[in-house]
Amino acid sequence: MPASVSLAPFAGPLATLRWDDGAQASVEEPILEQARALDRFLASIEKRAFRMARIALRHDEDALDSVQDAMLQLARRYGRRPSEEWRPLFYRILQNRIRDCQRRRRVQARIMAWLPGLKSQDEAGEAAADQYAAVPDRAPLPAEQLATDQAMQALEQTIKEFNADRARTYLTGLSMGGYGSWFLAANNPSRFAAVAVVCGGVRPPPGINVPRPNDGFTAAADPYAAVAAKVVNTPVWVFHGGADPVVPVSESRKMVEALKAAGGSVRYNEYQGVGHNSWDQAYGETEFFSWMLAHKLKSAKR
Repeated sequence: MPASVSLAPFAGPLATLRWDDGAQASVEEPILEQARALDRFLASIEKRAFRMARIALRHDEDALDSVQDAMLQLARRYGRRPSEEWRPLFYRILQNRIRDCQRRRRVQARIMAWLPGLKSQDEAGEAAADQYAAVPDRAPLPAEQLATDQAMQALEQTIKEFNADRARTYLTGLSMGGYGSWFLAANNPSRFAAVAVVCGGVRPPPGINVPRPNDGFTAAADPYAAVAAKVVNTPVWVFHGGADPVVPVSESRKMVEALKAAGGSVRYNEYQGVGHNSWDQAYGETEFFSWMLAHKLKSAKR
């Protein structure tokens, strides 16, 4: 797989500059540096991008086409954007390319169903063993990485805008946001002074798509212990309704036990007879905010 792509958008301006040598060099240098930076970025993410596309599409050529197309689209449309925007933009484009390929396959499968004796690409691929499918990926998937990147960028922007105290940054979420809280806490250890998780979990109920801490955790023999190992140094307060019909209360129980086993500082409130809306009781706890504010990071920079 090639290590870089052609950065055609940067060629036009260089060819049209016609000033004296000094002026031309001064204008060309930032453009060339931007192009080099983009080239380095693409080289740094291409292997993982190909692997993700290969797992999703189960076909080397389709995966390669999707990744290369995503790289070209990023370079052509967003190459002049700030470099910190490239990663979320690239993974968003790649996901769209993967979905497009999967959509084409579904159409192809419908057509092939009317032609006896022929197999669609999906059927042919499934006939052979997939050597990649069972390999766990120890980094977040694109949508999850995009979500956490956006959340952390928004947090950073808010801290700067309001001159907030980094040592007193707290995290809380309920339901799907509870899953997201475990996700952010596990992937940003020691970033938050305290974490409060309401009716959340690590493994989502069947059929519900929620953030996961990352594939390395959920693929582990004990994903709760794997998450606890990352969050062990952060004070955590967990809340759950004992009669929750949406997110099993066992999710919170397992995380609490895992944190205790790891030696973490954890509190747990389970409300008997309460369903999914345990956030009413959780955020109504008289000690909730005083507990949070009692914790402060020691090494955070202003």
